[in-house]
Amino acid sequence: MYDLEYTSLIFDAIAGSLCLILGLILYFTGQNSEKLTGIIGLGSGVSGFILTIVYLGYSIYIFNNHHSGVIKIFDNGAKYKWDGSKYVNPWTSEDLEKDDNGKYARYKDVGKKQYNYNSKLYKIYLENGNHESKACPTTSSTPPTSRVGNCDYLWSSDYLTSQPTDYIHKYLYDTWVTSIIFIVFVLLCEIGIAIFGLLIFLNKGGSSHVPIK
Repeated sequence: MYDLEYTSLIFDAIAGSLCLILGLILYFTGQNSEKLTGIIGLGSGVSGFILTIVYLGYSIYIFNNHHSGVIKIFDNGAKYKWDGSKYVNPWTSEDLEKDDNGKYARYKDVGKKQYNYNSKLYKIYLENGNHESKACPTTSSTPPTSRVGNCDYLWSSDYLTSQPTDYIHKYLYDTWVTSIIFIVFVLLCEIGIAIFGLLIFLNKGGSSHVPIK
């Protein structure tokens, strides 16, 4: 992932700078180099587009399908839920059969509120402490087999007490989404470079532009 990112970034930076310099030389001097400039622009635009779109596709695939290493929790932040007969995890046995990492949230999910600071839940915890009907904490690593008081949900004690500072997952999500948006913008620029390169090449030697003196 990092190799693709740095390779596409370095290539785009070099190719973009080269096209900019050639364009300025052509504009200010009017030298008869449309053919060379057009070929370089078209070639760098197409090559950069292919390289960057591979990175974009790979990035989107990982974002949507790969696990983040963050254990899944319910939408309200709870670790376990009472289903009428026992407490259950946010994942099912079928999820684990399909994917050994089925108990982990995917990168696309870690921006959700349950994986970050939840002011409402933390206020309830501060105001009511361990009151079972409000915020029910647990330290159990497996779902309890019997009902705990009146708790339909059980929250991890660590989840409740770490609420004021836990924004790291939202930061990871925002960074990834911003990166994808930026890559799309770069792709549009590369399409533009390729189109202008083609137009300059097709117009080789026929420009009526008067150089700036």
